[in-house]
Amino acid sequence: MQLATNTAFDIPLETLSETNGFFYLASPYTGTLQQMEDRVEEVWRQLSILTFHGIRAYSPIWACHRTSLYFNLPVEVEFWERMNLPFLDACCGLIIAAMPGWKTSKGVQGEYTYIRLQGKPTYITHLTDNYDMLGITDFDGKGFS
Repeated sequence: MQLATNTAFDIPLETLSETNGFFYLASPYTGTLQQMEDRVEEVWRQLSILTFHGIRAYSPIWACHRTSLYFNLPVEVEFWERMNLPFLDACCGLIIAAMPGWKTSKGVQGEYTYIRLQGKPTYITHLTDNYDMLGITDFDGKGFS
């Protein structure tokens, strides 16, 4: 596994892997059951690549999806916002998992705004054609719909 480093805008891995603390991995979630399953699988893929490279990240999707389905918990952002705020407070920065739905996700937009108000760094991943590759760059909030 590797992270793509093919543009001048990519963040060196050392910058993220040597950071104290953990990053919050923001991603879209709510949708049809198939959309949610596809999003969970993509989050797991991106999280595994980050972990492989020593970048500590927490994903509420990774941590809560199966429990949410098993116990029929709400999937709406309003329910999970309260649950996720302590993790946003504790993280050292935000990484947005670029994947279908991120641009219109109320949750991702809210998490981004919350982190920026705290002055923490924000990054976004880049999807590549190689399943095992992921690029990361600084994110300035442009791209939300």
